[in-house]
Amino acid sequence: MVYGNSDLNRLYFNSFESPEDIKSWKGDIILKQEAPDGGGMMSAYILGGCVYPHGALEFEASENMDLNLEVWARNLEIGGSVMLRNLSTQEHIMVAIKDHQWKKQISEEILTVNKGEKFNYP
Repeated sequence: MVYGNSDLNRLYFNSFESPEDIKSWKGDIILKQEAPDGGGMMSAYILGGCVYPHGALEFEASENMDLNLEVWARNLEIGGSVMLRNLSTQEHIMVAIKDHQWKKQISEEILTVNKGEKFNYP
């Protein structure tokens, strides 16, 4: 999930239950029939193996915003991360994915984006 200026201002949420849920994503992303408890039946599986982003979704800020990042994720092999990056300034916030069990991860930092700036996730 990507949150705007308050917890009530959710910009993006997806439980990845059907192919429509990954239609706008770019990169190596597929659906798998597994999810954390209470998270539906499916999850997004983003292929990895090296440092460049393997799946991304791009947004444009409709107003000035301070953003936070929250994800349910698990590490299958060598670890990874989920990132939210301001494409104009290259500033970013990130959560490391280390646990082999599903875990809710929340970024400690805030990412600022101004109206009209593009940002991407993850």
